Amino acid sequence: MFTVLVEAKDHGEVISLSSSTTVVIHVQDGNNHLPVISGQTGTSKVTEHETGSSPLRLHVTDKDTLNSPAWRAKYTIHGDEGEHFRVETDPDMNDGILTVVKPLDFEAGAQRQLSISVENEAPYFSCTVKDKTSSGLWNVGTTKGYNGAIQPHSVKVIIEVEDANDPPVFSVTVKEAMLEENTAAGTWVEKVTAVDPDTSHASAFVYKVGHDPAGWVTVDPHTGDITTVKTPDRESPHVVNGLYTILLHAVDEGEPPQTGTATLQIHVTDQNDNVPQPTVDYVDVCMSDGPTTTNITAFDPDGNPFGGPFTFELLGNVNRKWKLNPAYGFTAGLVKESDVYAGPHTVDLKISDMQGQFGVYNLSVTVCDCTVIPNCQSRRDTAMKAASGALGVVFASLFLLIFMLLMAIFISCKREFKTLPTEDSSNDTLLASNTERPGTDCKVPDSVLTVSPDKKHHRTTMRQSQHDGMQNTQFSAKVGMHGN
Repeated sequence: MFTVLVEAKDHGEVISLSSSTTVVIHVQDGNNHLPVISGQTGTSKVTEHETGSSPLRLHVTDKDTLNSPAWRAKYTIHGDEGEHFRVETDPDMNDGILTVVKPLDFEAGAQRQLSISVENEAPYFSCTVKDKTSSGLWNVGTTKGYNGAIQPHSVKVIIEVEDANDPPVFSVTVKEAMLEENTAAGTWVEKVTAVDPDTSHASAFVYKVGHDPAGWVTVDPHTGDITTVKTPDRESPHVVNGLYTILLHAVDEGEPPQTGTATLQIHVTDQNDNVPQPTVDYVDVCMSDGPTTTNITAFDPDGNPFGGPFTFELLGNVNRKWKLNPAYGFTAGLVKESDVYAGPHTVDLKISDMQGQFGVYNLSVTVCDCTVIPNCQSRRDTAMKAASGALGVVFASLFLLIFMLLMAIFISCKREFKTLPTEDSSNDTLLASNTERPGTDCKVPDSVLTVSPDKKHHRTTMRQSQHDGMQNTQFSAKVGMHGN
Protein backbone atom coordinates (compact mmCIF):
# COMPACT_ATOMS: atom_id res chain seq x y z
CA MET A 1 0.00 0.00 0.00
CA PHE A 2 1.28 3.44 -0.95
CA THR A 3 0.08 6.91 0.20
CA VAL A 4 0.47 9.80 -2.29
CA LEU A 5 -0.25 13.49 -1.67
CA VAL A 6 -1.61 15.15 -4.79
CA GLU A 7 -1.76 18.96 -5.12
CA ALA A 8 -3.57 20.96 -7.81
CA LYS A 9 -2.79 24.69 -8.56
CA ASP A 10 -4.35 27.15 -10.93
CA HIS A 11 -2.64 29.96 -12.85
CA GLY A 12 -4.25 33.03 -11.30
CA GLU A 13 -2.76 36.43 -12.33
CA VAL A 14 -2.67 37.83 -8.83
CA ILE A 15 -3.02 34.90 -6.53
CA SER A 16 -2.46 31.22 -7.45
CA LEU A 17 -4.97 29.04 -5.72
CA SER A 18 -4.37 25.37 -4.94
CA SER A 19 -5.78 22.34 -3.10
CA SER A 20 -4.45 18.90 -2.23
CA THR A 21 -5.69 15.39 -1.52
CA THR A 22 -4.25 12.17 -0.24
CA VAL A 23 -4.46 9.09 -2.46
CA VAL A 24 -4.02 5.59 -0.95
CA ILE A 25 -2.90 3.05 -3.53
CA HIS A 26 -3.37 -0.66 -2.81
CA VAL A 27 -0.97 -2.63 -4.98
CA GLN A 28 -2.29 -6.06 -5.92
CA ASP A 29 0.42 -8.68 -6.33
CA GLY A 30 0.86 -10.08 -9.78
CA ASN A 31 2.59 -13.28 -10.77
CA ASN A 32 5.98 -11.76 -11.29
CA HIS A 33 7.92 -14.54 -9.54
CA LEU A 34 8.27 -17.99 -11.03
CA PRO A 35 7.75 -21.04 -8.75
CA VAL A 36 10.85 -23.15 -8.27
CA ILE A 37 10.99 -26.86 -7.31
CA SER A 38 13.35 -26.80 -4.39
CA GLY A 39 13.43 -30.49 -3.41
CA GLN A 40 11.73 -33.85 -3.27
CA THR A 41 11.01 -36.55 -0.71
CA GLY A 42 9.77 -40.14 -0.95
CA THR A 43 11.05 -43.58 -1.88
CA SER A 44 10.60 -43.12 -5.63
CA LYS A 45 9.59 -46.82 -5.70
CA VAL A 46 6.33 -48.48 -6.63
CA THR A 47 5.30 -52.14 -6.75
CA GLU A 48 3.98 -53.38 -10.07
CA HIS A 49 0.24 -53.86 -10.47
CA GLU A 50 -0.47 -51.47 -7.57
CA THR A 51 -2.36 -48.19 -7.83
CA GLY A 52 -3.02 -45.34 -5.41
CA SER A 53 0.49 -45.21 -3.94
CA SER A 54 2.50 -41.94 -3.83
CA PRO A 55 6.19 -42.61 -4.29
CA LEU A 56 7.30 -38.96 -4.52
CA ARG A 57 6.50 -35.48 -3.13
CA LEU A 58 7.90 -32.31 -4.77
CA HIS A 59 8.55 -29.13 -2.74
CA VAL A 60 8.25 -25.69 -4.35
CA THR A 61 9.09 -22.10 -3.35
CA ASP A 62 7.39 -18.95 -4.65
CA LYS A 63 7.92 -15.32 -3.56
CA ASP A 64 4.47 -14.17 -4.55
CA THR A 65 1.71 -13.53 -2.01
CA LEU A 66 0.83 -16.65 -0.01
CA ASN A 67 -2.35 -18.50 -1.05
CA SER A 68 -2.91 -16.17 -4.00
CA PRO A 69 -3.38 -17.44 -7.57
CA ALA A 70 0.12 -16.12 -8.22
CA TRP A 71 1.43 -18.45 -5.46
CA ARG A 72 -0.63 -21.61 -5.91
CA ALA A 73 1.23 -24.12 -8.05
CA LYS A 74 0.10 -26.57 -10.69
CA TYR A 75 2.27 -29.37 -12.02
CA THR A 76 2.62 -31.04 -15.40
CA ILE A 77 4.11 -34.51 -16.13
CA HIS A 78 6.16 -35.07 -19.28
CA GLY A 79 7.25 -38.45 -20.66
CA ASP A 80 4.43 -40.52 -19.13
CA GLU A 81 3.39 -42.29 -22.29
CA GLY A 82 1.13 -44.82 -20.60
CA GLU A 83 -0.49 -42.16 -18.36
CA HIS A 84 0.38 -44.14 -15.26
CA PHE A 85 0.93 -41.08 -13.02
CA ARG A 86 -0.82 -37.95 -11.83
CA VAL A 87 0.44 -34.99 -9.78
CA GLU A 88 -1.93 -33.34 -7.32
CA THR A 89 -1.20 -30.08 -5.48
CA ASP A 90 -1.26 -30.04 -1.68
CA PRO A 91 -3.52 -27.03 -0.94
CA ASP A 92 -1.69 -26.21 2.32
CA MET A 93 1.95 -26.84 1.49
CA ASN A 94 1.75 -26.19 -2.26
CA ASP A 95 3.72 -29.43 -2.76
CA GLY A 96 3.24 -31.69 -5.77
CA ILE A 97 2.21 -35.26 -4.85
CA LEU A 98 3.03 -37.88 -7.50
CA THR A 99 0.44 -40.71 -7.48
CA VAL A 100 0.20 -43.97 -9.46
CA VAL A 101 -3.20 -44.16 -11.20
CA LYS A 102 -2.54 -47.03 -13.62
CA PRO A 103 -0.72 -50.29 -12.81
CA LEU A 104 2.88 -50.63 -13.91
CA ASP A 105 4.47 -53.82 -15.26
CA PHE A 106 7.96 -54.71 -14.10
CA GLU A 107 8.50 -56.91 -17.14
CA ALA A 108 7.87 -53.86 -19.37
CA GLY A 109 10.60 -51.85 -17.62
CA ALA A 110 12.17 -51.65 -14.19
CA GLN A 111 12.38 -47.81 -14.25
CA ARG A 112 10.25 -44.91 -15.40
CA GLN A 113 11.93 -41.57 -16.14
CA LEU A 114 9.67 -38.53 -15.92
CA SER A 115 9.98 -34.75 -16.20
CA ILE A 116 7.75 -32.62 -13.96
CA SER A 117 7.33 -28.85 -14.43
CA VAL A 118 5.57 -26.29 -12.26
CA GLU A 119 3.78 -22.99 -12.89
CA ASN A 120 1.20 -20.84 -11.16
CA GLU A 121 -2.53 -20.65 -11.56
CA ALA A 122 -2.22 -16.98 -12.59
CA PRO A 123 -0.28 -16.33 -15.81
CA TYR A 124 3.23 -15.01 -15.44
CA PHE A 125 3.59 -11.20 -15.73
CA SER A 126 6.69 -9.06 -15.30
CA CYS A 127 7.45 -5.33 -15.69
CA THR A 128 10.80 -3.52 -15.71
CA VAL A 129 11.41 0.28 -15.48
CA LYS A 130 13.64 1.14 -18.33
CA ASP A 131 13.77 4.95 -17.95
CA LYS A 132 12.71 7.35 -15.18
CA THR A 133 11.75 10.86 -16.19
CA SER A 134 11.27 13.96 -13.97
CA SER A 135 7.97 14.64 -15.60
CA GLY A 136 5.61 12.46 -17.50
CA LEU A 137 5.31 8.69 -17.47
CA TRP A 138 8.21 6.36 -16.93
CA ASN A 139 9.35 4.02 -19.64
CA VAL A 140 8.32 0.54 -18.47
CA GLY A 141 8.90 -2.81 -20.22
CA THR A 142 6.42 -5.71 -19.59
CA THR A 143 6.53 -9.47 -20.13
CA LYS A 144 3.40 -11.63 -20.30
CA GLY A 145 3.49 -15.43 -20.27
CA TYR A 146 6.41 -17.66 -21.13
CA ASN A 147 8.75 -17.18 -24.04
CA GLY A 148 11.99 -18.57 -25.21
CA ALA A 149 13.93 -16.96 -22.39
CA ILE A 150 11.45 -17.64 -19.60
CA GLN A 151 10.22 -21.23 -19.09
CA PRO A 152 8.54 -23.03 -16.16
CA HIS A 153 10.94 -24.69 -13.79
CA SER A 154 11.16 -28.49 -14.15
CA VAL A 155 12.99 -31.45 -12.68
CA LYS A 156 13.64 -35.03 -13.81
CA VAL A 157 12.62 -37.90 -11.58
CA ILE A 158 13.20 -41.67 -11.82
CA ILE A 159 10.60 -44.08 -10.50
CA GLU A 160 11.73 -47.64 -9.81
CA VAL A 161 9.22 -50.45 -10.43
CA GLU A 162 9.54 -53.38 -8.01
CA ASP A 163 8.74 -56.85 -9.28
CA ALA A 164 5.77 -58.84 -7.91
CA ASN A 165 4.46 -62.34 -8.54
CA ASP A 166 2.52 -62.24 -11.79
CA PRO A 167 -0.21 -64.79 -12.60
CA PRO A 168 0.30 -67.11 -15.58
CA VAL A 169 -1.20 -65.79 -18.80
CA PHE A 170 -3.12 -67.98 -21.26
CA SER A 171 -2.23 -67.55 -24.91
CA VAL A 172 -5.97 -67.60 -25.73
CA THR A 173 -8.32 -66.51 -22.96
CA VAL A 174 -11.51 -67.69 -24.72
CA LYS A 175 -11.19 -70.95 -26.64
CA GLU A 176 -13.79 -72.99 -28.50
CA ALA A 177 -14.05 -76.74 -29.15
CA MET A 178 -16.45 -79.24 -30.75
CA LEU A 179 -17.69 -82.37 -28.98
CA GLU A 180 -20.40 -84.87 -29.95
CA GLU A 181 -22.77 -85.94 -27.22
CA ASN A 182 -22.64 -89.52 -25.90
CA THR A 183 -18.93 -89.83 -26.68
CA ALA A 184 -17.03 -92.20 -24.40
CA ALA A 185 -15.12 -91.04 -21.36
CA GLY A 186 -11.47 -90.35 -22.13
CA THR A 187 -12.16 -88.49 -25.38
CA TRP A 188 -9.68 -85.67 -26.10
CA VAL A 189 -11.40 -82.30 -26.33
CA GLU A 190 -8.84 -79.48 -26.61
CA LYS A 191 -5.51 -78.19 -25.29
CA VAL A 192 -4.78 -74.89 -23.55
CA THR A 193 -1.42 -73.15 -23.17
CA ALA A 194 -0.24 -70.54 -20.66
CA VAL A 195 3.06 -68.81 -19.84
CA ASP A 196 4.32 -67.14 -16.66
CA PRO A 197 5.89 -63.74 -17.38
CA ASP A 198 7.80 -63.60 -14.08
CA THR A 199 11.58 -63.32 -14.23
CA SER A 200 12.48 -62.99 -10.55
CA HIS A 201 9.75 -65.20 -9.04
CA ALA A 202 8.74 -68.84 -9.37
CA SER A 203 7.55 -69.46 -12.92
CA ALA A 204 6.36 -73.07 -12.51
CA PHE A 205 2.60 -73.56 -12.63
CA VAL A 206 -0.06 -76.25 -13.10
CA TYR A 207 -3.36 -76.37 -14.96
CA LYS A 208 -6.60 -76.95 -13.07
CA VAL A 209 -10.32 -77.06 -13.86
CA GLY A 210 -11.86 -73.99 -12.24
CA HIS A 211 -15.57 -74.50 -12.96
CA ASP A 212 -17.11 -77.51 -14.67
CA PRO A 213 -20.85 -77.45 -13.82
CA ALA A 214 -21.57 -81.06 -14.85
CA GLY A 215 -18.12 -82.51 -14.12
CA TRP A 216 -17.51 -83.61 -17.70
CA VAL A 217 -13.80 -82.96 -18.18
CA THR A 218 -10.36 -83.09 -16.60
CA VAL A 219 -7.16 -81.29 -17.57
CA ASP A 220 -3.62 -82.59 -17.47
CA PRO A 221 -1.83 -80.40 -14.90
CA HIS A 222 1.37 -80.21 -16.95
CA THR A 223 0.38 -80.38 -20.62
CA GLY A 224 -3.01 -78.65 -20.58
CA ASP A 225 -4.71 -81.46 -22.53
CA ILE A 226 -8.44 -81.61 -21.77
CA THR A 227 -10.27 -84.97 -21.87
CA THR A 228 -13.73 -86.14 -20.85
CA VAL A 229 -14.42 -88.14 -17.67
CA LYS A 230 -18.17 -88.46 -18.25
CA THR A 231 -20.44 -88.99 -21.22
CA PRO A 232 -21.63 -85.55 -22.43
CA ASP A 233 -25.33 -84.97 -22.93
CA ARG A 234 -26.57 -82.13 -25.09
CA GLU A 235 -29.91 -82.18 -23.27
CA SER A 236 -28.18 -81.40 -19.96
CA PRO A 237 -29.54 -78.28 -18.19
CA HIS A 238 -25.95 -76.98 -18.14
CA VAL A 239 -25.87 -76.82 -21.96
CA VAL A 240 -27.29 -73.48 -23.11
CA ASN A 241 -28.08 -73.18 -26.82
CA GLY A 242 -25.77 -76.14 -27.50
CA LEU A 243 -22.87 -74.48 -25.62
CA TYR A 244 -21.18 -75.91 -22.52
CA THR A 245 -18.84 -73.47 -20.72
CA ILE A 246 -15.83 -74.42 -18.59
CA LEU A 247 -13.36 -72.22 -16.67
CA LEU A 248 -9.71 -73.29 -16.59
CA HIS A 249 -6.99 -72.02 -14.23
CA ALA A 250 -3.21 -71.87 -14.37
CA VAL A 251 -1.87 -71.61 -10.80
CA ASP A 252 1.79 -70.79 -10.10
CA GLU A 253 3.89 -71.72 -7.08
CA GLY A 254 4.49 -68.20 -5.79
CA GLU A 255 3.74 -66.85 -2.30
CA PRO A 256 0.89 -66.18 -2.42
CA PRO A 257 0.08 -68.22 -5.54
CA GLN A 258 -1.34 -66.34 -8.49
CA THR A 259 -3.97 -67.67 -10.89
CA GLY A 260 -4.63 -67.06 -14.56
CA THR A 261 -8.05 -67.87 -16.03
CA ALA A 262 -9.27 -68.98 -19.45
CA THR A 263 -12.71 -69.96 -20.78
CA LEU A 264 -13.41 -73.05 -22.86
CA GLN A 265 -16.68 -73.07 -24.78
CA ILE A 266 -17.63 -76.55 -25.99
CA HIS A 267 -20.14 -76.79 -28.83
CA VAL A 268 -21.99 -80.07 -28.14
CA THR A 269 -23.33 -81.60 -31.34
CA ASP A 270 -26.66 -83.41 -31.15
CA GLN A 271 -27.62 -87.07 -31.64
CA ASN A 272 -31.07 -88.58 -32.00
CA ASP A 273 -31.03 -90.15 -28.54
CA ASN A 274 -34.51 -89.10 -27.39
CA VAL A 275 -37.98 -90.06 -28.59
CA PRO A 276 -40.84 -87.59 -28.83
CA GLN A 277 -43.35 -87.62 -25.98
CA PRO A 278 -46.66 -85.92 -25.20
CA THR A 279 -46.79 -82.99 -22.83
CA VAL A 280 -49.65 -84.59 -20.82
CA ASP A 281 -50.67 -88.17 -20.02
CA TYR A 282 -54.41 -87.52 -19.84
CA VAL A 283 -56.99 -85.39 -21.65
CA ASP A 284 -60.67 -84.52 -21.14
CA VAL A 285 -63.25 -84.84 -23.90
CA CYS A 286 -66.75 -83.43 -23.73
CA MET A 287 -69.79 -85.44 -24.80
CA SER A 288 -71.57 -84.20 -27.90
CA ASP A 289 -73.77 -85.45 -30.69
CA GLY A 290 -71.03 -84.94 -33.25
CA PRO A 291 -67.26 -85.49 -33.29
CA THR A 292 -65.25 -83.64 -30.63
CA THR A 293 -61.58 -82.68 -31.10
CA THR A 294 -59.00 -82.37 -28.33
CA ASN A 295 -55.44 -81.16 -28.99
CA ILE A 296 -52.43 -83.30 -28.04
CA THR A 297 -49.01 -81.57 -28.09
CA ALA A 298 -45.68 -83.40 -28.23
CA PHE A 299 -42.06 -82.36 -27.72
CA ASP A 300 -38.59 -83.83 -28.28
CA PRO A 301 -35.48 -82.72 -26.34
CA ASP A 302 -33.37 -83.33 -29.46
CA GLY A 303 -32.71 -80.48 -31.83
CA ASN A 304 -33.24 -80.18 -35.57
CA PRO A 305 -33.34 -82.47 -37.58
CA PHE A 306 -33.94 -85.03 -34.82
CA GLY A 307 -37.08 -83.41 -33.45
CA GLY A 308 -40.39 -82.31 -34.89
CA PRO A 309 -42.70 -81.88 -36.66
CA PHE A 310 -44.00 -85.28 -35.51
CA THR A 311 -46.17 -88.04 -36.93
CA PHE A 312 -49.03 -89.18 -34.67
CA GLU A 313 -50.68 -92.59 -34.98
CA LEU A 314 -53.39 -94.43 -33.03
CA LEU A 315 -52.84 -98.12 -32.28
CA GLY A 316 -55.36 -100.84 -31.57
CA ASN A 317 -59.03 -101.06 -32.51
CA VAL A 318 -60.16 -97.46 -32.73
CA ASN A 319 -62.57 -97.80 -35.64
CA ARG A 320 -65.62 -95.56 -35.16
CA LYS A 321 -64.22 -94.51 -31.80
CA TRP A 322 -61.15 -92.32 -32.20
CA LYS A 323 -59.17 -90.77 -35.01
CA LEU A 324 -56.50 -88.09 -35.50
CA ASN A 325 -56.99 -84.90 -37.46
CA PRO A 326 -54.43 -83.51 -38.06
CA ALA A 327 -51.92 -86.33 -37.49
CA TYR A 328 -48.74 -84.41 -38.39
CA GLY A 329 -47.06 -81.45 -36.73
CA PHE A 330 -46.23 -80.47 -33.18
CA THR A 331 -49.90 -80.75 -32.14
CA ALA A 332 -52.37 -83.43 -33.21
CA GLY A 333 -56.15 -83.41 -32.92
CA LEU A 334 -57.75 -86.39 -31.13
CA VAL A 335 -61.28 -86.72 -32.55
CA LYS A 336 -63.94 -88.58 -30.54
CA GLU A 337 -66.48 -90.43 -32.67
CA SER A 338 -70.13 -90.78 -31.76
CA ASP A 339 -69.81 -94.41 -30.55
CA VAL A 340 -67.63 -93.48 -27.58
CA TYR A 341 -69.48 -93.71 -24.28
CA ALA A 342 -68.99 -91.49 -21.25
CA GLY A 343 -66.34 -92.56 -18.77
CA PRO A 344 -62.62 -93.35 -18.70
CA HIS A 345 -60.80 -94.66 -21.78
CA THR A 346 -57.24 -95.57 -22.70
CA VAL A 347 -55.84 -94.71 -26.12
CA ASP A 348 -52.51 -96.09 -27.39
CA LEU A 349 -50.69 -93.24 -29.13
CA LYS A 350 -47.53 -93.59 -31.23
CA ILE A 351 -45.45 -90.45 -31.85
CA SER A 352 -42.54 -90.48 -34.35
CA ASP A 353 -39.90 -87.82 -35.02
CA MET A 354 -38.48 -86.81 -38.41
CA GLN A 355 -35.94 -89.66 -38.36
CA GLY A 356 -38.47 -92.37 -37.48
CA GLN A 357 -37.64 -92.66 -33.77
CA PHE A 358 -40.92 -93.17 -31.91
CA GLY A 359 -42.50 -93.74 -28.54
CA VAL A 360 -45.80 -95.41 -27.66
CA TYR A 361 -47.85 -93.97 -24.81
CA ASN A 362 -51.04 -94.95 -23.00
CA LEU A 363 -53.12 -91.81 -23.01
CA SER A 364 -55.90 -91.62 -20.43
CA VAL A 365 -59.02 -90.01 -21.88
CA THR A 366 -62.02 -89.06 -19.75
CA VAL A 367 -65.31 -88.46 -21.58
CA CYS A 368 -67.99 -86.62 -19.66
CA ASP A 369 -70.83 -84.13 -19.98
CA CYS A 370 -69.08 -80.79 -19.74
CA THR A 371 -72.38 -79.00 -19.09
CA VAL A 372 -72.56 -80.78 -15.74
CA ILE A 373 -68.88 -81.22 -14.92
CA PRO A 374 -66.63 -78.61 -16.57
CA ASN A 375 -63.62 -80.28 -18.20
CA CYS A 376 -64.32 -83.50 -16.26
CA GLN A 377 -62.28 -82.05 -13.44
CA SER A 378 -64.71 -82.83 -10.62
CA ARG A 379 -65.10 -86.45 -11.74
CA ARG A 380 -61.37 -86.97 -11.94
CA ASP A 381 -60.87 -85.39 -8.53
CA THR A 382 -63.58 -87.62 -7.07
CA ALA A 383 -62.01 -90.69 -8.64
CA MET A 384 -58.63 -89.72 -7.28
CA LYS A 385 -60.07 -89.19 -3.80
CA ALA A 386 -61.91 -92.52 -3.97
CA ALA A 387 -58.75 -94.27 -5.11
CA SER A 388 -56.81 -92.65 -2.28
CA GLY A 389 -59.50 -93.72 0.24
CA ALA A 390 -59.54 -97.29 -1.05
CA LEU A 391 -55.78 -97.44 -0.87
CA GLY A 392 -55.91 -96.21 2.71
CA VAL A 393 -58.43 -98.91 3.65
CA VAL A 394 -56.24 -101.60 2.09
CA PHE A 395 -53.18 -100.45 4.01
CA ALA A 396 -55.16 -100.22 7.28
CA SER A 397 -56.55 -103.76 6.83
CA LEU A 398 -53.12 -105.11 6.05
CA PHE A 399 -51.67 -103.47 9.11
CA LEU A 400 -54.48 -104.88 11.32
CA LEU A 401 -53.96 -108.38 9.91
CA ILE A 402 -50.24 -108.28 10.59
CA PHE A 403 -50.90 -107.03 14.12
CA MET A 404 -53.34 -109.89 14.84
CA LEU A 405 -50.91 -112.49 13.47
CA LEU A 406 -48.15 -111.16 15.69
CA MET A 407 -50.44 -111.26 18.73
CA ALA A 408 -51.48 -114.85 17.95
CA ILE A 409 -47.85 -115.93 17.67
CA PHE A 410 -47.03 -114.20 20.91
CA ILE A 411 -49.90 -115.83 22.83
CA SER A 412 -49.28 -119.33 21.41
CA CYS A 413 -45.63 -119.19 22.34
CA LYS A 414 -46.32 -118.17 25.95
CA ARG A 415 -45.62 -121.07 28.38
CA GLU A 416 -47.54 -121.41 31.62
CA PHE A 417 -46.49 -123.89 34.28
CA LYS A 418 -49.00 -125.06 36.92
CA THR A 419 -48.41 -127.31 39.92
CA LEU A 420 -50.81 -130.20 40.33
CA PRO A 421 -52.70 -130.02 43.59
CA THR A 422 -51.92 -132.81 46.13
CA GLU A 423 -54.20 -131.92 48.99
CA ASP A 424 -57.23 -133.80 47.59
CA SER A 425 -55.44 -137.07 46.86
CA SER A 426 -56.82 -140.20 48.50
CA ASN A 427 -53.62 -142.21 48.93
CA ASP A 428 -54.03 -143.36 45.37
CA THR A 429 -51.30 -144.97 43.36
CA LEU A 430 -50.61 -144.28 39.70
CA LEU A 431 -50.78 -147.37 37.54
CA ALA A 432 -48.96 -147.89 34.26
CA SER A 433 -51.19 -147.21 31.31
CA ASN A 434 -50.36 -147.05 27.61
CA THR A 435 -52.89 -144.94 25.74
CA GLU A 436 -51.72 -146.37 22.42
CA ARG A 437 -52.81 -149.90 23.36
CA PRO A 438 -56.44 -150.89 22.76
CA GLY A 439 -58.60 -150.99 25.90
CA THR A 440 -61.78 -152.85 26.89
CA ASP A 441 -65.27 -151.59 27.08
CA CYS A 442 -66.18 -152.87 30.52
CA LYS A 443 -68.42 -151.27 33.04
CA VAL A 444 -67.89 -151.56 36.75
CA PRO A 445 -71.13 -151.72 38.72
CA ASP A 446 -71.72 -148.91 41.15
CA SER A 447 -72.04 -151.38 43.99
CA VAL A 448 -68.62 -152.84 43.36
CA LEU A 449 -66.65 -149.63 43.13
CA THR A 450 -67.11 -147.44 46.15
CA VAL A 451 -64.91 -144.68 47.39
CA SER A 452 -64.17 -144.78 51.11
CA PRO A 453 -65.85 -141.84 52.77
CA ASP A 454 -63.05 -141.29 55.23
CA LYS A 455 -60.51 -140.88 52.51
CA LYS A 456 -61.32 -137.56 51.00
CA HIS A 457 -57.79 -136.71 49.82
CA HIS A 458 -56.21 -138.18 46.71
CA ARG A 459 -52.62 -138.03 45.62
CA THR A 460 -51.91 -137.74 41.96
CA THR A 461 -48.58 -137.76 40.26
CA MET A 462 -47.78 -137.51 36.60
CA ARG A 463 -44.57 -138.41 34.93
CA GLN A 464 -43.63 -138.05 31.27
CA SER A 465 -41.03 -140.16 29.61
CA GLN A 466 -39.81 -140.55 26.07
CA HIS A 467 -39.61 -144.11 24.80
CA ASP A 468 -39.13 -145.22 21.17
CA GLY A 469 -40.13 -141.77 19.96
CA MET A 470 -43.56 -142.00 21.67
CA GLN A 471 -44.90 -140.35 24.76
CA ASN A 472 -46.17 -142.65 27.53
CA THR A 473 -47.98 -141.66 30.68
CA GLN A 474 -47.99 -143.95 33.70
CA PHE A 475 -50.64 -143.67 36.34
CA SER A 476 -50.93 -145.64 39.64
CA ALA A 477 -54.05 -145.36 41.70
CA LYS A 478 -54.82 -146.84 45.09
CA VAL A 479 -58.52 -147.20 45.44
CA GLY A 480 -60.36 -148.39 48.56
CA MET A 481 -62.72 -151.21 47.57
CA HIS A 482 -64.90 -153.61 49.53
CA GLY A 483 -66.98 -156.50 48.28
CA ASN A 484 -69.33 -159.11 49.45
